[in-house]
Amino acid sequence: MNETKHMFFVHRPISYLVAAAVIKQKKLHARQVLFLTYRGFKVPDNSFASYIFPFSLRPEPFPFQINFLDSWKRIRQFDHFINSLTGNTNFYIYLPHSSFRFMKLLISHARCVGYSYLEEGLASYRRPEEINKPPYTGRVQLLDRLINRHRIKDRLFFNSNYQAVYGLHPEAFPAFKNRFILNQAESSFRDVVEKYAGMHDLQQYHNSHILVLDAISVYGMVKMETHLYAFKKVLNVLQQLNLQKVYIKFHPAQKDHAEYRLFQEAADLFGKSIVLEELEQEVFLEVVAHKCFNVTFYVNWSSLGLYAAKSGQKVHSWASFLWEQEPYLRQRYFSLPPVFLQNIQLLADEGIQE
Repeated sequence: MNETKHMFFVHRPISYLVAAAVIKQKKLHARQVLFLTYRGFKVPDNSFASYIFPFSLRPEPFPFQINFLDSWKRIRQFDHFINSLTGNTNFYIYLPHSSFRFMKLLISHARCVGYSYLEEGLASYRRPEEINKPPYTGRVQLLDRLINRHRIKDRLFFNSNYQAVYGLHPEAFPAFKNRFILNQAESSFRDVVEKYAGMHDLQQYHNSHILVLDAISVYGMVKMETHLYAFKKVLNVLQQLNLQKVYIKFHPAQKDHAEYRLFQEAADLFGKSIVLEELEQEVFLEVVAHKCFNVTFYVNWSSLGLYAAKSGQKVHSWASFLWEQEPYLRQRYFSLPPVFLQNIQLLADEGIQE
C-alpha cells in the first residue's frame, strides 16, 4: 500500500524553516515529503523532492474563468499536476493559509486527506475572525461555485476544518485549536536553523545593518512612487548615521517587476557615501537574526522584523516615511498585530523614534 505523501507549500524562508521543523518533529522520511515552491524559492535541502508551482497566483486568480468549460478544464489540469507529483496516492497538505483559490483546490482535491497551517508571517498572529472575509451570497456565490465545480465554496483566509497549526512563538495562531509551538515543544526548529547555518558563512553579518524591502507596491498596497520616496528617505537616514555598509534584501516579487531597476538606481545615488550590497534570495534573514550577533534590521511592516526582534536583534520600521505620502497607511500600520508593534521602533528623519 502506498504511503501518504506530506506536501508542503512554501515560498518564503520562514515557511520553509517551519516546514522543516514539522518534518523533523513528526519524524517523516524524505521519501514521504514533497515541496511545492513559488516566487523562485529554492529548497536548500536537496534530500527532499521539490517542484515549482506552475499556476498563477497574481494577477490572475487561478482558475477563475467566466467561461465554465475553460475553468473546468484548468481544474482538471491542476488535479492532473498534483496527481503526477504524488503518484496518484493520498496526500496531506501543509499551507500558510487557504485564501488563494488554488489552495482551496488543494484541500478539496479527491486525494487530500487533511491539512494543517504553518506560520508564515503576521497573518499567523491574527484571530480567525479578524482576517476571514464574509461569505459570498446569492448569485455571486452560485456563479463562483459553478465556475469552480463546487471546489471553492468560500473566501475564508483560514478554514475551520484544519487538523493542526504550527507556530514559532506563543502569540502565534491565537484562538486556534490544536496549536503546536515549535520553539517550545522541542528543539526541532533550532536544529533546522543550525543545519542551514552550517551550510552558509554567516560571520560577515555580525555587527551588520540590513535594509529589508517588501512587495507592497508590486501588489498595489501603496503607490510605487510612495515606496520609492520612503526608500530614498531611509537611505538618507542611514547615511546620516555614518554607516559604512548596509545590506539590502529585495522581495522576490520585486526582482521580476519593473520597479526593481528604479530601486537599484535610487540606491546607486548613495553609493559614493555608503556601501550598499544586495543580498541574494538564498540568504535566510531569519537564520541571520537567530545566529548572528548585533544585527540591526530596517523594515516597513515585514514579518521579518518580528522574527528578528524575537531573536534579540534591533529592528526599526521606516513605515512612517510611507504615510508622509499616503496618510491612511498610518492607521494600517498601527492595526498590525500588537506583538509586532511592541517589538519595533519607528524611524524618523532625525533617527529613531522611541
